[in-house]
Amino acid sequence: MADSQETSRRFLSGALRDIGLVSVEAADARETLDLVCSVEIHGLVLDSDLPDLGGLETIRVIRTFHSVPPYLLLAEALTRELRVAALDGRATSVLPKPVDTGIFSDIVRTMLLREYGRIW
Repeated sequence: MADSQETSRRFLSGALRDIGLVSVEAADARETLDLVCSVEIHGLVLDSDLPDLGGLETIRVIRTFHSVPPYLLLAEALTRELRVAALDGRATSVLPKPVDTGIFSDIVRTMLLREYGRIW
């Protein structure tokens, strides 16, 4: 869960806990990259506007040294261009902020089931 806003991270981590998932949190791209290198990650949720690199730029960096797990992009200023760029970059989905937790949970469950055939 990569989002510069602590309240957003806590809120969405709680939604993941409600469906039986464990999340780790990062406040920026650097922390996200460190986690990808040190923890087994089955899916990523990234804000498009991380303070040091955007969510899509973070995915591009991860691709240079690691396989990218399925990911979901969140955006406060969701434009058609951003949505197209994210989907072209193989994002599972792009959601506007504030996030509806029901839709968020459904998309995360579907993302994991499609990729791994199970939810942890």
